[in-house]
Amino acid sequence: SHSVSMTHASMDPQVREAAGINDRVLRLSVGIEDVNDLLEDLEQALNFDSVRKPLSLRHERKQHA
Repeated sequence: SHSVSMTHASMDPQVREAAGINDRVLRLSVGIEDVNDLLEDLEQALNFDSVRKPLSLRHERKQHA
């Protein structure tokens, strides 16, 4: 989640910034998924090129593995 607009939105902006919570902070909450699946999903989400590809092409590598 985007901490500034979600979990820490009610904090005073100066206090939030002093705590290191700024617009560039992204909070990840993960469960018991396989660590390699989590890393692959995170890499895909942060890869700008994946934004431009249709969903079917983004998951093609995973289906053929």
